[in-house]
Amino acid sequence: MNNQLIYIITFLIFQTGISQNKLDYIKKSEEPIDFCGKLKKVKPLEGTLVKIWHNGGIYKTLNETNNIKWPNKEIKTKSGKKYWKEFEPKIGDIGEIVFIAKSKYKEIIYILKINDYYVPIDCSYIVSTESLDVNEAHQKRWDEIYAYGDGDCNFKKFGINKIWNRAGIAEIDKISESFACDLRTKGIDTLMLVKRISDNGSSPYEKEYVLWKENEQGYLKVFQNNEKHKLDYLIKMGLIF
Repeated sequence: MNNQLIYIITFLIFQTGISQNKLDYIKKSEEPIDFCGKLKKVKPLEGTLVKIWHNGGIYKTLNETNNIKWPNKEIKTKSGKKYWKEFEPKIGDIGEIVFIAKSKYKEIIYILKINDYYVPIDCSYIVSTESLDVNEAHQKRWDEIYAYGDGDCNFKKFGINKIWNRAGIAEIDKISESFACDLRTKGIDTLMLVKRISDNGSSPYEKEYVLWKENEQGYLKVFQNNEKHKLDYLIKMGLIF
């Protein structure tokens, strides 16, 4: 491999190491129900089963206050850590909505009945029962990463310092990985896939490179998003109109 190609590889590895970050791609799936909508619209949901998407929104001591209007004394007594004792609500638990209230801080709070316990939880921390909770979504993502690239393409696992390389997520990833895999299937075994990523696959500044050696000659293929891709993304996110 010639000196210029070696220099390019060294530069790209350095840039990838400092620009790639551990972004959390685990987001709540789009829900058919707006649990944080207007109170008059969510009230009819009482009696519905929901799932705890993430336990960060559980109010363990809310029942020690009057921040919401409680439906009755029994529910208030059973809606906190002092009554739960060893019981701990957790991600993935299924509960029945028994009451919905707005706090004095304008938060919409649901009271879920899980077994014999009542759990106050913020509206943004529940999903419908058929949706993935954060643990299930996280596992699904890792399963996809490990599964992606079986056979001739199994080199696409992690980046520098065990940072996963976003395999198969964004279009720029899929295209560059597919190109590299095609080369592998043609018998080219001296090959490198390098990603310089710091966004979610829509920034035109992200670049991915495939470098390979064939017949003692070095080659470089560059993949980069264009401005139109960026524009479409900003419109979709509502950042520009």
